[in-house]
Amino acid sequence: MWVFLPEGFVSIVADRSDPSGGRLLVRARRREHLEAFLGGPEERIEENPSADYRWRAWVPYSALGGRTPHEVYIETEPCSPRPELTMSGVRAVQ
Repeated sequence: MWVFLPEGFVSIVADRSDPSGGRLLVRARRREHLEAFLGGPEERIEENPSADYRWRAWVPYSALGGRTPHEVYIETEPCSPRPELTMSGVRAVQ
């Protein structure tokens, strides 16, 4: 799931290395985008220069209020002046 912020965007995915399924991997192409999502500079941010999303941090699912990334995504307000082009608009049409 992509989350767009005024400062940039992050990608949130399930952490494949966590067998319990309790962690999310939050990735960004720029460190400052990840810091904006996390609420400030973080020591837990790691850099992987060879990855498409160079900056990474791991957060618990509870960071999303106990909801899945998809649940957060469909609850967000449409950012497009044409709601039919957003997931929220698609959900409303179905």
